[in-house]
Amino acid sequence: MTKTFIAAVALAAIVASVPASAEPFKFRYKPHELETVGGREAMMERLDRLAGNYCGVDATRGIFVLRKAKECRSEIVSEISVKVQNVEFAALVE
Repeated sequence: MTKTFIAAVALAAIVASVPASAEPFKFRYKPHELETVGGREAMMERLDRLAGNYCGVDATRGIFVLRKAKECRSEIVSEISVKVQNVEFAALVE
């Protein structure tokens, strides 16, 4: 069984860092990924990387837009980690 969560991030972060035509952020995982420490860490790294790509963190741009992109990534990671409903996974959010 694969679970999917869609993040509804703050409008300001989306406008500053994601094209207007972009689809909502979707994150899929399998429950067995949460069973081990290594699985949770790998899942968090994947979530952080995908959220960063979605928000355009690695794109070259001005400091203000880069800051908004990082805020966007942080909000997505926080929102998804809460929706996963796993205490050990949520503890990995920095």
